[in-house]
Amino acid sequence: MSENLYSEAMALFRKGDYETALAMLINSHEKLSLKEEQLVEVCKKSITDKYYYIIKECIEQGDISNARKKKAEYESIYNFDPKIATLEIHKKESGRKVKTGRNRNIGANAFSRLFHSKSGISIIIIVLVGVISFLVWSLNKSDNVSKQQNWNVDTSAVDSIAFDSTAVDTVPSDYAAVEEKEMPDNFEFENIKERKENYEADIQWPVAMSGIDDITDLQKKIIEKVFNSNYNSIEHCIAKFFEGCTEGKVEIQFLQKINDLYVFKAHLFADLGGGAGAAIVSNNIYIYYDKNLKRALGINDITDNYTAMLDIVNQRISSSEQYDSKAEELPDNFVLSDSGITFVFPQYSIGAGYLGQPEIYFGYNELADVLTDSFKNSIGL
Repeated sequence: MSENLYSEAMALFRKGDYETALAMLINSHEKLSLKEEQLVEVCKKSITDKYYYIIKECIEQGDISNARKKKAEYESIYNFDPKIATLEIHKKESGRKVKTGRNRNIGANAFSRLFHSKSGISIIIIVLVGVISFLVWSLNKSDNVSKQQNWNVDTSAVDSIAFDSTAVDTVPSDYAAVEEKEMPDNFEFENIKERKENYEADIQWPVAMSGIDDITDLQKKIIEKVFNSNYNSIEHCIAKFFEGCTEGKVEIQFLQKINDLYVFKAHLFADLGGGAGAAIVSNNIYIYYDKNLKRALGINDITDNYTAMLDIVNQRISSSEQYDSKAEELPDNFVLSDSGITFVFPQYSIGAGYLGQPEIYFGYNELADVLTDSFKNSIGL
C-alpha cells in the first residue's frame, strides 16, 4: 500500500471531494490494501448519498429538469446503488392556479365585445361611477380614522410584525390583512465549526425552533441518538468521539420539518488507525424528532407487528447474494420519503464491512399490513 495514495485520497475525502478520492484509488496501478478498499466503498456510499439528497432537494424545489439531469448523470457515471434508480421524479402540482395566455385572450376578446356594444358602454359607465364613489368614501373614512387619537401606530413596530406573531395584536383590527398568512417557522442554530489537525466538526446545533418549547429536550435526544450518550454538552461529546482516532469528522445538519417531525442527519467518520478495514468508521444517522412524543421516532412507532416486518425484510435480504446473513433485528436508523422507508443497517450486521451501512428500500405499499395506523395517517396512506 502506498501511504501517499491513502493519505491523499483521505485528505480529499475529508474535504467532501468523494469523486476525486474514488477516482484516485480505483485508477491506481498498485494493488489496493484492505484499508484502501474500505475507503473505496465509503466513497461510493458518500457519492450515492450526495446525489440522493441533491435529487430529492431538486424535486422538493420543483426543479425537475435538474433532478432528471443529476439522476442520469449518476446512472451513467457511477450507478453503485439501485436506490437512485428507484427515485420517482414527478412534478409537484402547485396549489396556485396560473392563468394561461389562452384564457387571457378569451377575457380580452369578451371585454372588446362588451366595449363596442351600447349596453356594454352603459355598464362600464355605471361601474366607473361606482368606483369613483367608493374612492371618495374611502378618502373620507381615511381622514376620519387619522383624527382618532387612540389609533396611533408606532412605525418602529413594523419590522417586528413581520417576524413576531405577538406584534399583530398591536395593530388596530380595521388594519388587519384581508387574507390571513401563516407565520413562517423560526429556526435558530449555533454553527459549530472547528478544525484542529486531523479533526473537524461542522454542526448546526438547534437553539430555538418553532413548535418546540424546551429546546434542551431536542438537544438531548440528538446526543442520545448520535453519540449514545447522556451528556448535555455537544462539545463534550465531540471531544469524547475523537479520543483514540487518528482522524475524525462529525457533521450534524437540520434537513427539514415535516408536520410535527424535525429531521436531522448526522455523519460520523473516524479512522482508528491500525490499517485494518474495521479501523474506519463511517456512519450516517437520521433523527426524526416528534414534538408530541418528545423523542426521536423509533421502529416501534412505525410498525405494530415487529416480527412480521422483520420477516419481510429478511426475505429481501435472503434474495440478495451481497448479504451474508439475515438481520437479527430491525434497525432504529431509517430514512422516510414520500414513497417508502429505507432501512439503514449497522456496518457488519448483515454483510461484509466493505458494504458500509447496508441500505434496503421498501415502498409503503409493501409494508402496508405491518405499519401502525398513526404512521399511515401521518404519511397519508
